[in-house]
Amino acid sequence: MPDKDNKNNFHGIAGKIALTFFLLIFFAAGFLGTVFMGREAWNTIRSYTWIKTEFTSLSSEIKEDDEGYSLIINYKYDFQGKSYNGEYKKTSVTDYSSVNADADKYKTGSKGICYVNPSCPSSSILKHKNLCLLPFILTPLVFVFVASFIIYGLWTGDKRRTDSEPVQAISKKSGFSYGNIAGALFFGIFFIAGIVATYYLTYKPLVKFIDAQSWPETPCRVISSRILTHEGDESTTYSADILYVYNVKGIEYKSNRYRYFSSSSSHREAARLKNKYPPGRETVCYVNPSSPGEATLKRNFTKVMPVYFFPVLFVLVGAGGIYGFLKKDKEISALKLSSCGAGYEINKEGLKKIVKLKPKISRYGKFTGLLIFALLWNGIISFPLTELIEGFKKVSIFTCFAIAIIPFVLIGLFLAGSCIYYFLKLFNPLPELVLSCHPLIPGEAAELSWTTGTGAGAVKKYRIYIEGREEVKYNDSDDHHTFCTINLAETENLYEIEKGNVSFTLPEDTIHFFESEHNKIAWSLHLVGKMKYWFDIHEEFSLTVLPKNMLYNG
Repeated sequence: MPDKDNKNNFHGIAGKIALTFFLLIFFAAGFLGTVFMGREAWNTIRSYTWIKTEFTSLSSEIKEDDEGYSLIINYKYDFQGKSYNGEYKKTSVTDYSSVNADADKYKTGSKGICYVNPSCPSSSILKHKNLCLLPFILTPLVFVFVASFIIYGLWTGDKRRTDSEPVQAISKKSGFSYGNIAGALFFGIFFIAGIVATYYLTYKPLVKFIDAQSWPETPCRVISSRILTHEGDESTTYSADILYVYNVKGIEYKSNRYRYFSSSSSHREAARLKNKYPPGRETVCYVNPSSPGEATLKRNFTKVMPVYFFPVLFVLVGAGGIYGFLKKDKEISALKLSSCGAGYEINKEGLKKIVKLKPKISRYGKFTGLLIFALLWNGIISFPLTELIEGFKKVSIFTCFAIAIIPFVLIGLFLAGSCIYYFLKLFNPLPELVLSCHPLIPGEAAELSWTTGTGAGAVKKYRIYIEGREEVKYNDSDDHHTFCTINLAETENLYEIEKGNVSFTLPEDTIHFFESEHNKIAWSLHLVGKMKYWFDIHEEFSLTVLPKNMLYNG
């Protein structure tokens, strides 16, 4: 017995060390992300203290590049009796109207306000960075907090549990636990990311799409059309850049907006649009009457538009996770057992005679749930991952944030591999188990039968057993252990694997099923199948064990 305890203790310590090592990577990534983002945020905040200074634009030029348009503005300003030159660049912008607006605002000879660093007058900016991005510095801090909390609980939980008071009474309500708060913070990342993505990718284009339905039709002429190349981390996509000119109240405007909710596509589709709108073609566009510089060639609904509502799923998952972790546990019990175990009231009809067991979680349920979670997870990390790859070329606040995402990339790869694993397990033989009576009662005989059907020949060995498990919920953590294992059958005989049965009787002192707010006694039946050349089978079925001294009501 001591040897077994030492072995379990060794495995427990080894598991703690392995988990701690991973969490330290998690912590380090979050800490580095906080440092880099904090430095970038501090520089942004400091720029708001720079001195307002008048400048004169020397040149304002729009150039075409491979991914859109670039705006280069050269200007000069005087500060403390000296003259300085500054340069403002805006590169790889796909929306021509945005760079054109700045080019008109800072056209050659125009006056404007720039912001000069008093400690280094040769450094200046034309525009401040948006402060709304600063709250994102809290995101890697959440990673640091969660990692720290789990490591602390991992190594001090047993000691605190020994030294603390006994678990509070079953009928006593408890407040939020630290574990629930940590889980809520984790899903808060999904929620915040979903809100931001929904606002920029769904809400803003949707508002413009709806407004464009009432914009007046205006004649326009295509002046250039080309194909833009967008290099990603795994593939290259393309889009058609169609620049057209139109006239409103005698003033000429240019735009390259094709439609709202437009996206990159294949080279073939981009080439089709390029050929459809060659330079010189006369057509119509739709112009915003309140802002004539804004126009679009198309305003109809397309089949790809629902894809842009995908970020809403992030919001729902995040909100659901937050609600699930923060809501107080309800006192639920499928079987209303008295706290002293004196008896149980049930109608005789409640004791079913023949029951076909259903897995606790079906194979398709496991695969589908994991697939959805993997898609959501990898969908979220794909954005900072792209920034991480692009970070070798430039540094931004998003690049710093991407450093903290590295552990999540590894988790995403693990989830993708798990999806493949559970998909392949869908092709395992599917055994069918039938109990002669259920719920089970200690001291009363029962019979379990099984049939494997198609694919039984690929099974090398079957093991079937019943497991009793105790679960305890503390204020700051959960604990569980298996207190009973009852072996029912173990065979390598092909005929018994295809079809078999076994009679059994639970010992009369078997602890019955029990569930309360803080404690739970759960029973389950397990079927483990060793496969010859494939992934093993492991099906789990929930069981209900009633107390021996039950009282029949009627």
